[in-house]
Amino acid sequence: MYALGVPYTEYVDDYLPVKNGRQIFAGTGKDDSIWGAIVEKAFAKRYGNYLHTEGGWMATAVAQMNGSPYRTYWHNE
Repeated sequence: MYALGVPYTEYVDDYLPVKNGRQIFAGTGKDDSIWGAIVEKAFAKRYGNYLHTEGGWMATAVAQMNGSPYRTYWHNE
C-alpha cells in the first residue's frame, strides 16, 4: 500500500469477519481465493476499521493500494 506516495506494508492475519458462515464484506473468488478480502482488510486496518472505509471514491482507494496517479473528470451531461 502507499501513504503520501511512499510504499509501506500493512500486516494482517487471515481471520475475516463472518456471519452465518459467510464473509460479511468481500467474498471469495470463483476459485475460492480470499485475496480480495485480505486486501480489503488491510485497507480497513489502515483507516481503523471497516466502517471508516464506507463510501469515498474508487480512484482514491486504488491509488492508495498501488501508488498509481489518477485524475477525476466531471462532465455536465
